[in-house]
This record gives sequence, structure tokens and C-alpha cells, in this order.
Amino acid sequence: MVLKSFALCALALLLAASCIPSRYQGEASPEGGLVTHAELAQRIVWMLGDEAKLPVRATGLDYEMYLSRKGIAPLGGWRHGALVTKGDLAVVTVRLMGLQGKVEDPQNEEAYIALLESIEL
Repeated sequence: MVLKSFALCALALLLAASCIPSRYQGEASPEGGLVTHAELAQRIVWMLGDEAKLPVRATGLDYEMYLSRKGIAPLGGWRHGALVTKGDLAVVTVRLMGLQGKVEDPQNEEAYIALLESIEL
């Protein structure tokens, strides 16, 4: 139950584009509330409370590299300017929850989505 509550809160934070002002320099977010990989990485670091571990003027790339070192990244790694897909979000959520060992096919985004659906998330 705790994992499910954590994941729901995490997803709400990650997708709420207006709730966390972007603080990295020199990179624009796309119109319409869509989230880039860099923005998603920034929100995850914020959610984890790890912003103090990055440079004061951290870039989106700094956030992506930090999470990659922690084993948190979409399949194929962070694609800096790319928009986040459902598959990207599923992979990152499963990895944040520490459930990657339960994914039937770790190289297939659909397997991550299926795992989240199986726990009714």
C-alpha cells in the first residue's frame, strides 16, 4: 500500500508542470504542458529531495546524468529534448519504486506498463 501511495504521489508531482517551476538554465519547455525528459529528470530530483546534490545552476543534462548514476532512466537512457511518453514514464516509475526485478521483459516498455497495471496503478 505504501508503494502504491508513493507512486501515485510521484506521478502527480511529475506530471504537474505548473507545480514545480523549472530552475535549469537556457532550456525552454514545449507548449501545451508537455514534459521533456530534462523536465521529468528535474522533477524527480526535486521529489527525491536531492537538488542540493547538484550544482546551483544545474542544467537539464545535470539532472539526467544524476539520475542515470542512480539507475533511474527510461529505456535507452535520457533523450534530452524528447517529450516523455507513457512508456518512458512507466519505466521511470517502476525504477523509482524499486520494482524493476518484477518486470517480465526489461527491454520492453509495454512490460513496465503491464506491471503498473497489474498493481492497479
